[in-house]
Amino acid sequence: MLEVKPPAAASAWIVSVDPTPAVWVCETPDDDPRWARTTLLAVAARVAGGARGSLRLEHEGTGRPVVRGAGPDLRASLSHGRAVVAVALSGAGDVGVDVERVRSLPAVRLARRWLSPAAADWVAARAPAQRDAAFLWLWTQKEAVGKARGTGLTAGLLRAPVTLPDRWPVGPGGLTPRPVPGDPAIAVAAGPAGPGVLVALAHVGPPVAAPVPVHQLPFSEL
Repeated sequence: MLEVKPPAAASAWIVSVDPTPAVWVCETPDDDPRWARTTLLAVAARVAGGARGSLRLEHEGTGRPVVRGAGPDLRASLSHGRAVVAVALSGAGDVGVDVERVRSLPAVRLARRWLSPAAADWVAARAPAQRDAAFLWLWTQKEAVGKARGTGLTAGLLRAPVTLPDRWPVGPGGLTPRPVPGDPAIAVAAGPAGPGVLVALAHVGPPVAAPVPVHQLPFSEL
């Protein structure tokens, strides 16, 4: 079980799933890719209760990151861009994470090109001011599922169905992972992780019944 101590102040977010996966989303000063590695090792040391220098970040043949040197290997996933980093860790099963800043996009056109017809229709039916977030809410889940599978966005995953939300917009109060249609061994959830940020977490294993809490962590603590 991964035990995470709630941090004191704001500027990044921890999303934790009991009993194993956990996700950190950290706002960074810029887009320097080194922040992804820095965040991952800092979080792994925090979770494992050891020194950061004793940990090693390695990669499997598929490119999936693994943190070693903390006893049992920690399965990991990374996402970064636009000055935000997401890290997912699990001691028991594969995970995938994706993070996006909500921004102006040709959301309906992208949905028609990359998503299933039902998902594209759902995006188009949102109020114009909500379409960018709606597209990214679906997109982050697909990215996270692809990472948890170790395949990326291949093997028809782009057009594979994603369970649409019961209500929109999805508000704060945690994430509620649900089984992926046609692949119940993987559960996925997406939602807000602070103003203008969406994060999605996919994990291999049974779905989590309770909402997954989202906590904040200062970048200065990494």
